[in-house]
Amino acid sequence: MNNMFLIGGDWRYFWPENIGNFAHLPSAWDSILNTGVGEAATGTLWITSYLNLTAFFSKLGISWDLTGLIFWIVPSVIFSFLGANYLFKIIFPLKPKLGILSGFIYLFNTYFLMIISGGQMGVALSFSLAPLVLARFICNAKAPSFKNSLIFGLLLSAQLLFDPRLTYITLLALFIFCVFNISRSALFGKNILMTALIPSIVLFLLHSYWIIPLFITKTFVSFGGAMGGADFLSFAKFENTISLLHPNWPENIFGKVYFMKPEFLMIPIIAYSSLFFINKRDDKTKTSIIFLSFLGLFGSFLAKGNQEPLGGIYLYLFNHFPGFFLFRDPTKWYLLVALSYSVLVPFAIYELSQAVGKYSVTYLNKNVLQKTIVGIFIFFFIFTLRDISNIYWRIKPKVIDKEYSMLRDLLVKDQSFSRTFWVPQWQRFGYFSNTHPAVGRGELLNTLDANLITKMLDQPQTEKLLKLMSVKYIIVPYDSEGEIFLKDRKYNKKSYENTITNLDKISWLKKMKGFNKLAVYEIPTFYNHFWILSDGRFVNNLHDQQTSEAHYTVAASNVKKGDILVFSENFNNGWYAKIGKNILQSSPYEKTLNSFVMPENGSYKIEIYYHPQKLVNMGLVISTSTLLGMIFILLYFSRRKI
Repeated sequence: MNNMFLIGGDWRYFWPENIGNFAHLPSAWDSILNTGVGEAATGTLWITSYLNLTAFFSKLGISWDLTGLIFWIVPSVIFSFLGANYLFKIIFPLKPKLGILSGFIYLFNTYFLMIISGGQMGVALSFSLAPLVLARFICNAKAPSFKNSLIFGLLLSAQLLFDPRLTYITLLALFIFCVFNISRSALFGKNILMTALIPSIVLFLLHSYWIIPLFITKTFVSFGGAMGGADFLSFAKFENTISLLHPNWPENIFGKVYFMKPEFLMIPIIAYSSLFFINKRDDKTKTSIIFLSFLGLFGSFLAKGNQEPLGGIYLYLFNHFPGFFLFRDPTKWYLLVALSYSVLVPFAIYELSQAVGKYSVTYLNKNVLQKTIVGIFIFFFIFTLRDISNIYWRIKPKVIDKEYSMLRDLLVKDQSFSRTFWVPQWQRFGYFSNTHPAVGRGELLNTLDANLITKMLDQPQTEKLLKLMSVKYIIVPYDSEGEIFLKDRKYNKKSYENTITNLDKISWLKKMKGFNKLAVYEIPTFYNHFWILSDGRFVNNLHDQQTSEAHYTVAASNVKKGDILVFSENFNNGWYAKIGKNILQSSPYEKTLNSFVMPENGSYKIEIYYHPQKLVNMGLVISTSTLLGMIFILLYFSRRKI
């Protein structure tokens, strides 16, 4: 049995036997993580590289559960609290103790709790770094220096590592800050070198390992998708966003929007009451309050997507404004609301306590009164989160059902390459590895409809396709989490049973016994990862060795000139074969696979490689050198106490 700390949403589970498959340098080709048939990965290297790094701890015998807790979950919690605390102290240094309240609000707002419980740990880590990035930018604006520029650039690069979308939003917040402080010369003129140019260079150099290949190969990943997607995903209403209330709170069920909880309206009322206290403050404080108030309103307006009022503006921006296509899910803009309220609310509470405290007779009474007001707000804020127990089921330890352990044992024992095909889709506990990639994300038959898939499987062309794709096992998952066989958002047992019944009728499938609720079928004959088509005959006795997801070595015997070497990964013209001095570019076979026409007779070794990986490797040298250089420079500065 295996336990895990967090389930549900986007959080991935890895078995002890397969987590080591990801303990490698960033790869330009993804053959198992997000697909089972292979796809270009330069568009997602920013987050998978952190997975590669943390996966190395599996080599020390540390489980993925513990690794995820230590390097993903705990840092997002710690940085959220400390970052907001630090931001408040930077903006209002005279009352540093209230920074604790700032950290409390930023950590325990419903948006952050939803992304944590939904397993969006990359988003959570990027969210947690946003206050630090804003704070260090303000520090650099106040006192531009090479050291401050490097620190800001390093933090911004760390945020980009986890999620480009939230980094985009943070950069927009920095731009708005500059607009509100346009009269302060420290931000502009000759100081723009320190405030913008050096951090931009640092950002590019540290991320050159994926930025360079991404722009050269143009393998962009669209987070946005079609315009209809932004329209469909605009779940939050303006009353939700301005109240910092996630529309799916508290159950976090996709698409299930709850009624407005009116008590949350007190949060923006308190936050924007800060505007009543700015007249007695200096110009710098006034500017900060107005900036944060605008930031909160701006974020509230965008986070509602195409909902009224003026919902068409969001769709226009989504379609026309540079970079806005990333925000098919408008709730990402809650980041600006959280940043704003985490500072405005403590400031407003302090000013309110000061105003009420004027009627106190003694300092002691005034001090007690101020603490009482802070305590009342904390009690109120905790009251708004009273439904937090509804998300506990997503983070409680989970015992993985024995069926998936049995499947893992079968696939670990089977050392020959083959794929598993999941009907209708892959289940989160399904074992996969470099030896047994899992196909089940709609990438092969372009559908996740169980009935449609079973009908397609009963057709000769689908049988041929699966054999060409090296599929050996077809699996109907036991839907232990109630995420796959759904009807009206509820588990539908009949759909699961019908899928098995339909597969039982397919003559060329052999059902394996002993897997209980997990239905496993075997395809008796299938093609290997590499095979040769010679004179119309299938030759399957090749020996191949994988050195990485982007590099293989194949030993072929008695090859004839004109034979076709087929590589059963999704076709991409970035794949090349090197045979002696001959360099061959991949061409499509059956419109699906990679293939190479053999240039000569004989027995020889063939090097198969994905060319964009060379760009990644070049970028890694630049990124690593930059990081080491920055560490050395910052250590030098710290020793000189500059």
